Amino acid sequence: MLIGVSMVLMQSKVVVALSSQEVERIGKEITVRIVDSQNPNVAGSGVLMKHSGNTYVGVDVGVRLPDVVAAAPKADDFFIKANEKYRQKDYRGAIADYTQAIRLNPNYALAYNNRGKARYELGDKQGAIADFNFALKINPNYAEAYYNRGNVRHDLKDLQGAIADYNSALKINPSYANAYYNRGVVRTELKDLQGAIADYTSALKINPNYADAYYNRGVIRAELGDKQGEIADYTSALKINPNFAQAYFNRGVVRAQLGDLKGAIADFNSALNINLNNDKFYYNRGVARYRLGDPKGAIADYNSAIKINPNFAQAYNNRGAARYDLGDPKGAIA
Repeated sequence: MLIGVSMVLMQSKVVVALSSQEVERIGKEITVRIVDSQNPNVAGSGVLMKHSGNTYVGVDVGVRLPDVVAAAPKADDFFIKANEKYRQKDYRGAIADYTQAIRLNPNYALAYNNRGKARYELGDKQGAIADFNFALKINPNYAEAYYNRGNVRHDLKDLQGAIADYNSALKINPSYANAYYNRGVVRTELKDLQGAIADYTSALKINPNYADAYYNRGVIRAELGDKQGEIADYTSALKINPNFAQAYFNRGVVRAQLGDLKGAIADFNSALNINLNNDKFYYNRGVARYRLGDPKGAIADYNSAIKINPNFAQAYNNRGAARYDLGDPKGAIA
């Protein structure tokens, strides 16, 4: 240790002295790095004068090492900051940082992809596509960039372009459940119902807990007249997501069509427990109640539907019929 207030940090080339005279002689020639024990962050240099056992005597000559110069920000630094801003929904701030990352690294495919997503969130769909294009030019095997571009193309009604992008994403990553799902959505819009079912089924093989895939497949099965398959899919969706109001509603509609009015009402009740502001939930429960011989309950439901949607013509018509059945012809006309 250094006598006084400073500690000596020996340089990498250690000099071993055999005698005190030798120490004094070579000490004049050795410059050592000195750290103040009271302030370890302050460093300087000194001359080693003599040595006794493990004790050294040195003189601080007052030469300080230069301050550490902060390293210039790297592309990854901006990328990380941008991701955090994106997570916080500060999309403009995220775009600015992704742009800085790209300026420092023009081949930063991930930054282009993520900037594209931020632009999409701000409604700049053409800018988003341009960024996904850049990402794919840098990395032609970037499955997520194909997927993201496919989503934007779908929004822009370029359905064939969307399918082409989902195809490319799946060619690179055959386990991309969301790509199967979204391709199923586009195929549904193109009336390729069997193709849509195949895509939802593929998505479910990869992710058996994909409630939306069960739901959408159920909707397609309804269009194909497969009511039991439809009910099975809605039931599977509800096991995964018990708060899926629309799945309860759709299952209730099918049950009503199959004559299971009590089961239908139970499903409409469940849907309304989740969402009290859907006019169709009330209306369909009113229809089921009327068919079960409960015109008063039906009228109450039609009233609720009309309160939410004052232009619901069929609800007015059905309420009039129920009032007539209760001996209120004037109310039926009103």
